[in-house]
Amino acid sequence: MTKIGETRLGSISHRTEVYKICPDCKQGFWSRADKEYPCCKSCWAKEGRIALLGGYNYIKISETDLYYTMCPTTALPGNGWLRLSRYTMAKHLGRCLEEDEQVYHKNLDSLDDNLNNLRVHKIVERSEEDTRKTRAYKFGYKEGYDVGYEEGYGEGQTSKQEEEVNWFLKARERKNKT
Repeated sequence: MTKIGETRLGSISHRTEVYKICPDCKQGFWSRADKEYPCCKSCWAKEGRIALLGGYNYIKISETDLYYTMCPTTALPGNGWLRLSRYTMAKHLGRCLEEDEQVYHKNLDSLDDNLNNLRVHKIVERSEEDTRKTRAYKFGYKEGYDVGYEEGYGEGQTSKQEEEVNWFLKARERKNKT
């Protein structure tokens, strides 16, 4: 009979595993010792957590949940699914996050949804000119170049990048002369 807290070497992962009791279903399960899994795999799956699109954790929430209004209706994976990071931060703040509020992962690990790793910040409105340039470059170099040309880069003005290239070419010419 296996006892709670007993350790073994995992047959597949070759890592130390600890025997635990799931608080939800009261069944025993083996868990990696270096990770803190709160419950067994079947109970974890029932909670609706999945890793999806772009490497973010999503959680399925019911329509009666206070934070259901934050669920995107048009984006995948669809109604009722919400990023776990947004859900965690909203529960911490005690209110729904607004559309212009974004949850940022401090350590850049999008699967680490611990509260001490999350920060909320407002999305800054971009000027119309910046948006126009970004869209132009997004749809192709030629269009982006044309937008830059319209703004004066082609009429005697040089960008910082062009100045650096010119400096590099002149330095190469000087080196070749000596």
